Amino acid sequence: MPEQVERLGITKENVGDYISAKDYAYLRPLNGTYSKWITDKVTIHTIFKPFRQYMPEMYYQISKRYDETVIIPLAKDKLEASFEELFDFIREKGELTLAQANGISASTLAYRDGKFFFDDKAYTEAELKEKLSQFQATLVVKEKVRTGEEVDNGVLNLIVFNEFGDNPIIGDAFFVFDEYERNSVRTLAQRKADSLEEEDIREDRYRAIKAEPADEKNGTWRGKPIPHWDEIKDVIYRLCVFVPQLEFFGAEIVINSDGFKITALSNQPDYPTCKPFSKETSAYLSRKVVQKKEAFAKGGRRISRGAKKVKLKVRSRFAKMFYPKGLIPYLSIRWISDVWKDFTTNKDTTFGQKMWAYRHGFLSYRLLQYGITKENHEEFISDFEYKWLRHINPKYRKWMEDKITVKYVCSDYNECFPEYYYHIICKNGNNKVISMMDLPEGYTNSFEDIFKLVEEKGVLALKPDEGSHGDGFYKFTCEDGKYQLNYKDVTKQQVLDILEDIENQYLVTEYINMCDELKAVYDGAVNTVRMIVFKKDGREPQIGNAYVRFGSKATGAVDNVGAGGMTATIDVATGHFHDAKIVHSNSIEDCPIHPDTGVPIDGYLPHWEEVKKQVLDVTRSIKQLEFFGVDLAVTNEGIKFPEINRFPDYPAVEKYTKPTREYLLGRLAAKKRLFGYDKKKNKTLVHLPERR
Repeated sequence: MPEQVERLGITKENVGDYISAKDYAYLRPLNGTYSKWITDKVTIHTIFKPFRQYMPEMYYQISKRYDETVIIPLAKDKLEASFEELFDFIREKGELTLAQANGISASTLAYRDGKFFFDDKAYTEAELKEKLSQFQATLVVKEKVRTGEEVDNGVLNLIVFNEFGDNPIIGDAFFVFDEYERNSVRTLAQRKADSLEEEDIREDRYRAIKAEPADEKNGTWRGKPIPHWDEIKDVIYRLCVFVPQLEFFGAEIVINSDGFKITALSNQPDYPTCKPFSKETSAYLSRKVVQKKEAFAKGGRRISRGAKKVKLKVRSRFAKMFYPKGLIPYLSIRWISDVWKDFTTNKDTTFGQKMWAYRHGFLSYRLLQYGITKENHEEFISDFEYKWLRHINPKYRKWMEDKITVKYVCSDYNECFPEYYYHIICKNGNNKVISMMDLPEGYTNSFEDIFKLVEEKGVLALKPDEGSHGDGFYKFTCEDGKYQLNYKDVTKQQVLDILEDIENQYLVTEYINMCDELKAVYDGAVNTVRMIVFKKDGREPQIGNAYVRFGSKATGAVDNVGAGGMTATIDVATGHFHDAKIVHSNSIEDCPIHPDTGVPIDGYLPHWEEVKKQVLDVTRSIKQLEFFGVDLAVTNEGIKFPEINRFPDYPAVEKYTKPTREYLLGRLAAKKRLFGYDKKKNKTLVHLPERR
């Protein structure tokens, strides 16, 4: 725009040195899946535990649990809090900041002269409770960090890029004035949207803000050293090394007489107004623009992208037209597919029984599985209700979408997770090896060192960061200089072909060795335990179900029940696994003996009480979530979590216990209240089954 060109001093002669605002907007989002790590203050607080001393202290989270306002303490050892405790804390501190969890708006909560204040307006305790309960967006109560006179009350803004994951660069630095905590959170009282998917992208705009450039090379501003510059640089460098998946971000830093605090991180900082991006930053961003345009110029890419958008729109409209509000659109198609498969393959029910089951939301095979009748069907949650209930967890379910985020979120329990050595991620059109937190000393970021590591360890696991059901998993072994993937001999080049393929983004981790009791049944796969864990009160977890899944020759190196594996119920009280089942032709059949080994599928899991305690401790620590499908491997020493699921599939074979069903029915009733279906009947073509 003309005002940009004039303000930034861009001319015909130097325009090639800079990236335009249009191209900059085209790049969004640069960090892909991992954008969620810095879109939200609660997530930043959770992911960046080693850097909390450099950030404002976070005390409480205020959010909605359906129609209830809940206070979540962000201190490590506290499980619950109340408005009364929050108000006592405000009295103690005198002044705090109330901020939108994802966004820039902030207000002041204060207590003085015997009165509470929200910004400059006085409130009684009851009035303040009512006001805070009106907010639909997630809020945080945090330390009040004041700007310092040392830098004329400005906020230091840094633009950082880490193109290859191992060489972070501060590309730009400038001070911004009169913007810090300027927008009151009051304007958001009626806000309905509250999603990490927003990725903190604000609508495109260009507005002049009061800002002054600083020299990021020398760490000076107005000809003087920026206070604490060397320490700030060191912290930013270590932060980038800690999360090498983040390629580009902005950091806002408040400097005062006490030191400095990183008050915000953002995926796509605003296009600068006081000076253009530096030549170094512009060159990096220009490379990313070229790469993105080349990627989308490939044959069929634009067509497939357009077709996908059309498909999503059609599916969304289809769901809105024929299904109850609150159903995730893709599940509308899944429901039709599930019913058709059940109708055509289940031979154990009559046509009339099938029609009755579908009218009440069940797949017909559930009738025999659970013993469902006309008299007792309301004691069970139906398949369609379970689909409609997705997701029970709020926006922070995104923490469970990929294995790397789970590892960071649960870092206080690192011993319960496999060691993460490398992440292979596409950078600039090629796969790049990035070292992870558990890589032993002496190893470098190279494909060659992956082979060196497997030669030392003997076995590694290669698995996609995202995904489930064991899709894409490889057991990578080396013995006597020979390599195998999932027990098949391969050459070094064949392994490299998989690792270098940009369609594959693999994690290289420790391979989990399960306990002897499970190895005795079948040792060709890691036979994992699935636990259904829920928090009925939103705070204290309990184990509703537990079952173990066994692999077979049909499943290869994984234990996928849908591909020929078995499942056995675990008695939660004792750890006794028994009553094994297998699915044949969509029918559930008894399988007391493993078909490949001839070993009875019956036994006791070791150190079961400690296993349960660790599961409860880990899920208790994730205070923002209340429903989990926990996958764990029981080892001779303890447990390892391959992954934690945000909303487990309705088990095809295992039966939900009564406590689990009661919890789910309670959540179903709460969601119905949220959408008004407790008072008004759902009348869409495909509707929720009526309950008395």
